[in-house]
Amino acid sequence: MSLNKLFQNLYIYNESELFYKNYYFAKQNPESLKLFIDNLDEDYIVNNNLIIPYIYNEKIPQLMKDETYFECNSKDNVILIKHNRYTPQFVHEHIFFEMIYVLSGKCYQVINHHNVHMKEGDICIVSPGVKHSIGVFDDSIIINVLIRRSTFEDAFFDFLRNNNLLSSFFLNSIYKDKQNDYILFHTNNDKSIEISILEMLSEYNEQDRYYNNILNHLIMVFFAKLLRDYEDSIEVPNVTKKGTLNHTNILTYIQDNYVDITLEELANKFHFSIPYCSKIIKEIAGCNFTQLLQRIRLERAESLLMNTNIPIADISNNVGYPNVEHFIRLFNKKYNMSPSKYRKNTTKV
Repeated sequence: MSLNKLFQNLYIYNESELFYKNYYFAKQNPESLKLFIDNLDEDYIVNNNLIIPYIYNEKIPQLMKDETYFECNSKDNVILIKHNRYTPQFVHEHIFFEMIYVLSGKCYQVINHHNVHMKEGDICIVSPGVKHSIGVFDDSIIINVLIRRSTFEDAFFDFLRNNNLLSSFFLNSIYKDKQNDYILFHTNNDKSIEISILEMLSEYNEQDRYYNNILNHLIMVFFAKLLRDYEDSIEVPNVTKKGTLNHTNILTYIQDNYVDITLEELANKFHFSIPYCSKIIKEIAGCNFTQLLQRIRLERAESLLMNTNIPIADISNNVGYPNVEHFIRLFNKKYNMSPSKYRKNTTKV
């Protein structure tokens, strides 16, 4: 399908949008709302995962997990979907990154009680674990790009090594105890950005061979374009740019050397005393050096279990645990199952 045809199709109302639009206008007066509610089919609501606040509150997901959108044995790290227009605003959070792009029109977000008005061409990336809601109550077209957090470091490792505000935002969201809620770009309706989004949406919709690999690369190209053209105008709430980038350097060094790095080596690298280095790690990640290193190693092991057939003993050694029994105990504690069972449940190969 051509990008022009894809663009036109986005304006066609799907079944859920028509339902939400009818609900939206029914709420304008009590009589029409009562008639609408009286004619609701609960099975239809449940089967189509429709959201109706104050009527079916128990059906509204407050925490969206990976499995809400990402199949456990899927290779997808990136998913693109159109936001259903007229969906009632509801507060929620998710464990993946969400990028909201205004393809046409406008939308309104509330992110941790902070009002964010977005216009055509704006891009907002929301961190995992951040409470927010979004409202689109006209013909505006909003594209949601969902990026899996659990495999982000492995899939986009090279990007995270760059010293810029966007890579810092992602790193802090993955490892830091107090991350920034969101990051906002104003692209002023840049057509090259629009084309990039439509290309990714087309790739995801078609799902031809190797589409997931292509999407991984396209999203990196997209981020590079954003930084090249709009880095100077990034909006990041409550951030000290210099300190953020220094923290990024520390996290990047740990990532690059997680197999055998020590706290003493890290302190020497950045000319810190060991106690001060420990304090900095605590400020960055909300945990001590050993806990942070264990988190990085186990998440790397998780990715290897999902994406390769490497023997578990070799994975253990590759991520910094020569003693495989110790590795299995740590993995069991974090994931509540053995590495072999985890591989069986989630393998992609």
